[in-house]
Amino acid sequence: MTPPVDGAGSRPPSGEADVVRWGRPLVVALTLGLLGAPVAARSVPRPVDARTCGPGDLPETGVQGEVPAVDQLSGRSRQGYRCHVRPVATNDLGGRGGDIQLTWYRTCAYQTRTAGKDPSESVAVLDVSNPRVPVVTAVLRRDAWAGRGGYVLGIHEGLHASERRGILVVPVGTMISVYDLTRDCRHPVHLADYDFGPAGGPFHDPNPPYGAAGIHSGQLSPDGRLYYATDIGNGAPGTVPRGPCATVIDLADASHPRLLLRWGLDFPCHDLDLSPDGTRAYVGWYAPTYGYTAAAAAAFAPGTPLSYAASGVRVVDVSDLQHRRPHPAVRIISELTGGRQHTEARVQIAGRTYVIGAEEAYCPGGNPRIVDITDERNPVEVSSIDLQINSLPYCARQFNRNGDVLLYMSHYLPVDDPTDASLLFVTWYASGLRVFDIRNPKAPREVAYFNPAVGAGASRTHDWSTSYPRYMKETGQIWFGSRVTGFNVVELDPRLRPHYRGVRVSDAWSVAPPAAPAVATAAARTLAAEPAPALFCTLALTGNS
Repeated sequence: MTPPVDGAGSRPPSGEADVVRWGRPLVVALTLGLLGAPVAARSVPRPVDARTCGPGDLPETGVQGEVPAVDQLSGRSRQGYRCHVRPVATNDLGGRGGDIQLTWYRTCAYQTRTAGKDPSESVAVLDVSNPRVPVVTAVLRRDAWAGRGGYVLGIHEGLHASERRGILVVPVGTMISVYDLTRDCRHPVHLADYDFGPAGGPFHDPNPPYGAAGIHSGQLSPDGRLYYATDIGNGAPGTVPRGPCATVIDLADASHPRLLLRWGLDFPCHDLDLSPDGTRAYVGWYAPTYGYTAAAAAAFAPGTPLSYAASGVRVVDVSDLQHRRPHPAVRIISELTGGRQHTEARVQIAGRTYVIGAEEAYCPGGNPRIVDITDERNPVEVSSIDLQINSLPYCARQFNRNGDVLLYMSHYLPVDDPTDASLLFVTWYASGLRVFDIRNPKAPREVAYFNPAVGAGASRTHDWSTSYPRYMKETGQIWFGSRVTGFNVVELDPRLRPHYRGVRVSDAWSVAPPAAPAVATAAARTLAAEPAPALFCTLALTGNS
């Protein structure tokens, strides 16, 4: 792979980091106050230089990642922010906008929609064979989904399709629905509904008063024959003192799923990724009794250092499960605290292996990190990828008019090529889609961003992006979902596109810069109208991450 070409005014190709550093006395003071032990100072990758943005771009007007209060009040924020990325097309999913999940198979995309007046959430199926005109071809919704998912989740995280197997798994409550995609990805064929039931104990009881939600997140194994579901409860009290970390479902016969085992009964987990051969899991875990409570508090209040001591990533041997050995054992190989337990992505960069983790956490948290796991028994954090709006001294600027509880924090973070990554794509809630050059994993740097325009006349002041992004190597196009605009296709500046052996990469834009201001869609006019006239801060103590 050849590296991307740096735009004019960007930093030297050597990858040397120009960073804005936290003052160590301030970090130590904050950390001692919350935890009682110091942590290392962290760095913020330099923002994209607005002078390098191209024709039609709308650079950010505040600090890196911010939707400034003045822009929300004036209406400027409704036009979004972008640099080195151009919009190609959107689809607001029948006026619903998008929920937080997006997966894909071949030229089709599958995105969750909010329930609206329906008895449950649903999954919109999109034909993206013409990326300039993505079309909804079907909506998946089953009667069995109604009332599942507790007070909070519905179809939450864990919607995944297997490119190798050609199946789609929709998780809701303690049930998964399985669809075949191989006949026509535009019209999935239902194969099975499988309810594996709640784990034991009151914290997993789906009935009142607790109302546990069941599956929080999950992953398909690379061969599409196993589904790993995580369950952190998400009931009304908001505390999860124990596991299981994962419930593993056998999908060898996709029409007849079966429960293999529940693992990690003493500790909860948020999400995971798997090695290409399926024998290792990289699990975002919480310490028993207090770990999830600390992390949930950190999502809504400045308590990040405390949560870092009680959560992190574990490297786990799941080879017995992958190879279907009788009486399978799951073995923890190593662990590293430091939070970033929401999402894990296993990637390789220049021959070394890393796990990149994201987290939902209030400032000064909410930022991803890169962990070197080349020696899987001794994981080492090599960098933290912070935005200025997630860092001191800018925490106090985190205001919004939409009443959002979760605002500036990272969510999902795939790369352009997991076997040799150059670019990292992060959906960052109110900060939109962020793109980082990670060829030097010790000094990642931001090279582009796209925060979708909700348009003039929208009920919200800005959008909220949380889905997995998909990068198309040949065209530099990116698919991702957002709350208001729904399904988005955007395109990366040709100068930033990596080149790959055997792949013909376009070296030109396929779309011109937008010629007119954005106008609100049906979804943008009706979704989540902002409270008026007050501003609302994200510092809140309700809800679940």
